[in-house]
Amino acid sequence: MSYLIISFSHKNIDIKMREKLAFGSVEDKDRFIKVLLENEYTKEVVLLSTCNRVEIITRSSNINVSAKNIIEKLASYSGLDFDILYERADIYDNDGAVHHLFSVASALDSLVIGETQIVGQLKDAFRFSQAKNYCSSNIIRVMHYAFKCAANVRTATSLGTGSVSVASTAVAKAKDIIGNTKGVKALVIGAGEMSELTIKHLVSSGFDVILTSRDIKKAQILASTFDANIRVEPYSELPNLLAKIPIMITATSADDGA
Repeated sequence: MSYLIISFSHKNIDIKMREKLAFGSVEDKDRFIKVLLENEYTKEVVLLSTCNRVEIITRSSNINVSAKNIIEKLASYSGLDFDILYERADIYDNDGAVHHLFSVASALDSLVIGETQIVGQLKDAFRFSQAKNYCSSNIIRVMHYAFKCAANVRTATSLGTGSVSVASTAVAKAKDIIGNTKGVKALVIGAGEMSELTIKHLVSSGFDVILTSRDIKKAQILASTFDANIRVEPYSELPNLLAKIPIMITATSADDGA
């Protein structure tokens, strides 16, 4: 039996393809793992799905067959072409798989090196599979070592200082461009987890935040969780908002950026 990881990230596919590969619900994730485990060569599965990557972490008694089967199932799920996915996939086995897993957990493979979200997302994916008995002693052992490696990296390097994420990096860049942010409006499009993180950084940096989303109720609920006054505007006002507001950050999985 060998460790096997099939990886799609910002390194090998564009954002439109990543969005199609993403698993938007726990139910989708659960069904997909069950389908993979139907293959006689694929044993143990952890599925990590974020806005920037999909990682299928498994053990296999036949690397080539398992890899092909996993990518076939991803192609069927996403509607993407199998040949394109197979050509672009990063396929790691044995020591290479362990090295890649450690790099992902330590945020050394992230779009923003050292971002702090990935280890939590990986832990959530692992706990899900563990609770469902989709992984056992071998994956459990390597995952624990990956988390230990991530902790050591944060302790031994400057990557452990501060809170780093795509959202914080985007806001820091906006602040550098604007300079004095007092009274400057910033528009956030979307009402999910990344939007929440973006708003936190914008507020702490002094911006006046305006939030819009196709799901206006979800946007209103998100805005109400902040002590700051977050103005919620209808999505129909987006063209006008874009014309008037100097800073716009979109944090949504919609194909058209909304």
